Amino acid sequence: MKNEECVAEKECGCYYEGGGIVIPVFLRRIDKETDFQRNWTSYKIGFGSFDEGKDFWLGNEKLHYLTQQRNYTLRFNGISNEGTKYTTTYDSFKIGSESENYELSDLGSTHGNAGDGMSSAKGMPFSTYDRVNVECISVSYVNHQGGGGWWHSEGRCNECHSHEDECPPTFVCNDDCYMNCATSNLNGKHEHYHFDREMISWRGYCNFISVEMKIWPNIVMK
Repeated sequence: MKNEECVAEKECGCYYEGGGIVIPVFLRRIDKETDFQRNWTSYKIGFGSFDEGKDFWLGNEKLHYLTQQRNYTLRFNGISNEGTKYTTTYDSFKIGSESENYELSDLGSTHGNAGDGMSSAKGMPFSTYDRVNVECISVSYVNHQGGGGWWHSEGRCNECHSHEDECPPTFVCNDDCYMNCATSNLNGKHEHYHFDREMISWRGYCNFISVEMKIWPNIVMK
């Protein structure tokens, strides 16, 4: 994507790679100062600061617009409290319009050392505490996940609800068991020293000091 095709460089969270290609970053969690317990409208238009070292969510409307313009690869990057770097890449990524509740409509095959934290959300609508779009979860469930908007998955609801005394294999942190009815929740509370269901998590990893999600034009990815 060239700069002039971007929604707006400062407005879009974009940054440059070689050859003038703009790589949109749509999520950054690093400073722990931005509240991600926001309503539907906030996630629609975006919030936070694009300044370096600051948290933000680009906005579902912009993310929908961008992913309709061309084919993108989704990349997750995270750094743990111990300094371990994690990466997972999906070969394609696209979300629907607001009338489709910003459904995660396309998610390609994955590879990387962080494992697959998103496939259970494929086909799921986006939900916030004031607009829950999945039948088997409730407002209280979203609040128990830290209140952040996400593609909360009903695919794991039966497992979570019927095995409340067992530990789902995808969410073990420091040998303790925490219930989380999704394989990722990057908009939870950013408290890497506090381990519970409300925190940022990706698959089995939950002690992140920073996470980032970005979309790369497929012509750039090798």
